[in-house]
Parts: sequence; structure tokens; C-alpha cells
Amino acid sequence: MFAVQMNIYLTLLLVSIAIHACLKLERREQGNPLFLVLLLLTLLILVLETFSVFFAAPEYQRAGGFQRIIEVLGFALAPLLPFCISLYSQQRVFRYDSSQSRKWSRLSLPLLLNLLIAAVSYLLSPSTTEVGHGEAQSLLASFSYLTTGFYYLVNLLVIYAGRWKVTREECLVLGMLSGSPLLFSLFQLSHFIWSGVTIALVINYVYIVHNQAKRDPLTGLANRMAYEEYLAAFQRKTGRKLAALNIDLDDFKQINDSFGHHEGDRALQLFAQSLAATFAGKGLAVRLGGDEFLVLLQEERPEVLQRYVEALQERILTHTRQLQLPYTIRFSYGLTTLDEGYQSVREMVEHSDALMYAKKQGKEGKARSKTR
Repeated sequence: MFAVQMNIYLTLLLVSIAIHACLKLERREQGNPLFLVLLLLTLLILVLETFSVFFAAPEYQRAGGFQRIIEVLGFALAPLLPFCISLYSQQRVFRYDSSQSRKWSRLSLPLLLNLLIAAVSYLLSPSTTEVGHGEAQSLLASFSYLTTGFYYLVNLLVIYAGRWKVTREECLVLGMLSGSPLLFSLFQLSHFIWSGVTIALVINYVYIVHNQAKRDPLTGLANRMAYEEYLAAFQRKTGRKLAALNIDLDDFKQINDSFGHHEGDRALQLFAQSLAATFAGKGLAVRLGGDEFLVLLQEERPEVLQRYVEALQERILTHTRQLQLPYTIRFSYGLTTLDEGYQSVREMVEHSDALMYAKKQGKEGKARSKTR
């Protein structure tokens, strides 16, 4: 009875979060639509598990056929959730690397085999779905448990492989989606496995909403709130190294005037995508406002920083050619490092901003001299 009460409570909790997510979650953010799928799939599994425990009572033995359908569905859907969790982590960690998605067709084979076994077991005999004392007594149950555990481990491997692309905080939050159910499994707390998944989903949702408040709605880059939070965290570190890259787009007003503000917004989004992809896992990319951007990098070697700038220029040029844009996205930048003797990070950023404007004015001066 306690398991039923717990599942009902968690179901109500997930329903409230799912409603809030449908209303407030930014659908354009990669991974968010799949997170909604995780919420709904977990809800379905919790409901099936609740009915399974409910109909297992002696007074409901006459509903054995219905009990059988619920158990088969439960075993069939159980591996689907960790598979989607692994796919969700892949989208979050490798959000700027589309080639990673090609590998998932092969990883879906155990899931398809589990669905096939579930269908066959339902057609053959009720005995294939019997479970005693929490331990699988059938081919379906055994394969379902193994496949579920396999996908939880895949999720942890995905996070480990892309750990350098995201923050430690995000790695920890994503890892909880697999860590909590695996931990309950090790202690043989089978009735609480989905409770662990639910708690991890709640924590992930809090993390998503918190980060959404720190995102620029147009470009998806960090906003000033994220910038201030990053500085506060950086001040607490020892052995600090940091570089500031201030960026301003060249002739952005001309794009707006010639092609309209909608195309100007598109240019900002394309530039932001290139900026985020170039510095993914390397630093914080911020949209300060308008066509002004800032990247904070925990790196001070001039040759490495210059390679980053060149990679950004090359990426933007490639996107411009692929999309056959009627204009060129160019930018001016200022680059400073904290080891140059600045009293604070803000002073370093202000100097980087001044260097950027000096370069920009120099370009504009050359352009005017050519037109005379």
C-alpha cells in the first residue's frame, strides 16, 4: 500500500511539473521537447506500476487478464525511458555536434528486441510475465531489466564522453537521471527505482528553468544575469586565469536597413550559433545587448586564444556560404587577459571593450577613406 501511495504522490507531482513545463518551457532550446517526453513517459510508467500493485491484491485476482496487460506494457516501456534519457543527455551535451545523432540507430536494437519479446510473451502465455518477490522470473522481465540497466550505463558514458563540453553542474544533474535508479537497483529497492527517476527529473527541471532565466531569448546565449553569476563564482576560485573577448558585429545597422529587422535577428542568431559552437565547453558566451557579445575564457595563452578567434571567423564564413546569405557577417573584437595586471575582472572586460571599439572605429575610418 505504501508503494501505491508513493506512486500516486509522485504522479501528482509530475503532472504539476508537466503542466508548468508545457506552459513555460522554451521549446526552441535543444533537448527541451525530449524532456517533456521524459516527463510524460515517466508518468505513464508510474500509472502502470500503480495499477500493477493495485491489481496484485488477492481481492482483484479476477482481473488477471488486465493485470497481465499492465505488466507486459510495463516491461515493454521500462527500457524506453532510459533510452530517451540517454538521447536527452546526448542532445544536451553534444548540442553543437549533429554527427553524434547518427550513432543512435544501432543503440536502439536492444529496445526493439525488448518490444518484440514483449509482444511474443503476451501472445504465448501468461506465465512469461510472472514476477515473484521482486525478481524477474521470465525471459521478458529479465531482458527488460538488462536492457534498462544497459541504457542507464550508456547515459553515464555519454555524459563522461562529453564532460568537457558542459559545466560540472550540468554533468552532475544529467548523471542523476541514471545514477539514482542504478543506486536503488544496487540496494534492491525495486519499488523506488521510478521514484529515483522522478526526483532526478524534478531536479533537472529546476536546473532547466534556472538556466532558462539566464538565457537571451533571441540567441539562446547567456545574458547579463549569467554573466554576473559567472563573475561571482570566478571570484571564489584560486589560481585564476581568465581572458575576455569582446565582440561587436560590423555594419549590422546596414543589414537591418537593407533587409529588415527580421533578417537582422536571423544574422544575430546565426552569429550566436557559431559563437556557442566555437566556445562550447571552453568559456561563457554572453549577449550583452544589440550586436554586442562577450566571451569569458579560462585561458591566457595568446596563441590558443587567437586560434579560437580564427575558428570563429572560419565557422561564420562557412555558414554564410552554405546559406547563401546576401550579406557577410563580420565582427571586430578586443582581447585581454587577467595576467596583464588588471585589478579586477570588470576592469579587464572594460579594457577589452575599449580595444574592440578602437578596432571598429579604425575599420570605419578606412571604409570612409575608400569611398572618397
